[in-house]
Amino acid sequence: MTAVYANSQRSEAPFYEASDFYVFEICKSLIDLTVCKTFLSIAKDHLMPSWVVRLSPFEEIEKAKDKDGRIASPRMWMRRGLALICPRVENGKLIAGMAIIDDNAPFGEVEVFDVDTNESHVIYVPEGIQEAYLLDVRWSL
Repeated sequence: MTAVYANSQRSEAPFYEASDFYVFEICKSLIDLTVCKTFLSIAKDHLMPSWVVRLSPFEEIEKAKDKDGRIASPRMWMRRGLALICPRVENGKLIAGMAIIDDNAPFGEVEVFDVDTNESHVIYVPEGIQEAYLLDVRWSL
């Protein structure tokens, strides 16, 4: 209502939007900016399979396209049915900013490949995960 009233007092642009009067940030993304920027860089390089885009929260990721942020390295480890965005190994655990899993995903001990270097890594994917995307994944190696 504040924006409506303020705009009624103006005769020409620029006009106010409701967001100009927010006291709190309304919808902060739950997805880390580095994950978003890395995801978008992989897509831009045409290395992102269509099933990954289909299962990802792409609308949320795309909001980061105009923001400044870093691109992780490695960018993505994957194999059929499994994509790990921003993967890294810490203290014997696989940590990934986002994992995207489709119904063809293998479980148990799985070999994945770096999309940039083609280097292989063996990870352990826990059973029982259904087609989804997961944030801040922590799995055993």
